[in-house]
Amino acid sequence: MSTSRQKKRKPTARARTVPTVEEFAALEPYGHFSVTDDNGEEVRFSLGDTAAVLPHHIAVGTQLPPHKYWVVKILAIGVRHPRPQRKKARLNTIQQQIPEVWVKINWFYSPTEISYKIQGFHASHCSNFERIYSDHSDIVSALTFEALAPTTRFREDDPDQTPIPADEFFYRYFFKTSSPRYEIYVLHASTNSKGSEVGCFCDCPYNIRDKSPLRIMHMCPRPSCRRFYHRDCLLEHGHWGPTTDPLVHLACSPDSDLLPSKFVEAKPRSKKCRASQHIEPEIPSSLLRLAAQPIVRGAALPALGIVGNAKDVVYARRLVYSAWQGTTVPHTWQDSVDVTTSMVDSVLTPIQLEETGQECALACPKCGGPI
Repeated sequence: MSTSRQKKRKPTARARTVPTVEEFAALEPYGHFSVTDDNGEEVRFSLGDTAAVLPHHIAVGTQLPPHKYWVVKILAIGVRHPRPQRKKARLNTIQQQIPEVWVKINWFYSPTEISYKIQGFHASHCSNFERIYSDHSDIVSALTFEALAPTTRFREDDPDQTPIPADEFFYRYFFKTSSPRYEIYVLHASTNSKGSEVGCFCDCPYNIRDKSPLRIMHMCPRPSCRRFYHRDCLLEHGHWGPTTDPLVHLACSPDSDLLPSKFVEAKPRSKKCRASQHIEPEIPSSLLRLAAQPIVRGAALPALGIVGNAKDVVYARRLVYSAWQGTTVPHTWQDSVDVTTSMVDSVLTPIQLEETGQECALACPKCGGPI
């Protein structure tokens, strides 16, 4: 089904009437529709797509900055065909022949809208392109659709989270409007065995705008942890230990809570953090160095984007662990990672003991592993 916004005529009273839920259910269902944009090109929207729509007070054809558009998820599409008119009816016959396309959607709220509804939610820690998915549904005209708007689900406890471009919509919260009191939830990865705990123990959410080096967040990727902690919170509460081993972070596996046989777990309480120095010659040095990077994110490391370097470091650790089991490292392994960007050991401020200058590694508050 195609509809044009360029040639849109003044609607009749009937065309302006939004179908009720019951009326929409009776409309002819469609799997997609197309809208002709201001350049004369057709944009196709399908079930399940996320799309940018014009705010209700903005006229069709108005150009807005990308992050100013409202974002919706398409749940269903229905077409209302014109009713046959009497021959004597003096109505515009062209308008009679144009079907109306109506779309059932769920809204993505902006952080500012949520801050008005939920006390304690601070929009200031969110990105301009961040949205909050909700169960608030509506029926809107297809003429208000502007463009496809890919919206990535950001699962903060997922070590395999794909990168999110700075100019792409994403969401990490779900806003439940159907409850007696408005509620908001953090969305979790299905692989996290501790789904209610994805943030630092200080209860402050990940502030995507905070550029302080002390607010960089470190992740423990183990399946029973998979949680990020603020750098300053770990330091303040004594979650660290001296180490001389450049490979100490390899002790934390993203796939097992058991330590690899080649490593001894970090023990912050005893002020020791050790790892075996035995290295297989078949493992490229650049791969080994990438695997030994701390998993971090934060606005103080802009090259890492919103998500951080978890995906690349986790991929490298899996290759190293497999190599220790006898699997050959593929020659094309660098095609799957951004080696240069994900190497952060040279840009992070070292943590050192004041007395001796010995370097230290931060440790997971739960398992004690080096992070």
